[in-house]
Amino acid sequence: GFVTALCCAPWLKLRPNNNNDIGAWPVRFLLFKLMFMSGVVKIQANCPTWLNLTALEYHFATQCLPGPLAFHAHQLHPFFLRLSVAATFVIEIPAAFLLIAPLASFRTVGAWLQIVLQLVIITTGNYTFFNLLTIALCLACFERGRD
Repeated sequence: GFVTALCCAPWLKLRPNNNNDIGAWPVRFLLFKLMFMSGVVKIQANCPTWLNLTALEYHFATQCLPGPLAFHAHQLHPFFLRLSVAATFVIEIPAAFLLIAPLASFRTVGAWLQIVLQLVIITTGNYTFFNLLTIALCLACFERGRD
């Protein structure tokens, strides 16, 4: 709530040349924190399935509300599933720093990585609107057109 109020602050819109994006930075930091902590908590849990990159070998068959492609994802070769876990770690931990990079092009790449991860998660599982909210946070990483 506070981040939203800060981003929509009326005093930011009163300037005649409103081409600063100071209101986007709290949202970018919130997205960074969400994704970074999503990756770090998997490592800190000391769960052998995450540490051995085998979590997806069980995940698709044991999740509460599997999506339409979950069965097919479960049938994939274990090497590809382990590669997917490694890619998840890369996108959630080091690539999360791209979301708060000073260069807009880095933030754009980081946002696209997060969006692709969320879309893959949407196709294999049902986490209601959580993935869509994460994608909405990614919008703050894209530069608006400058005049």
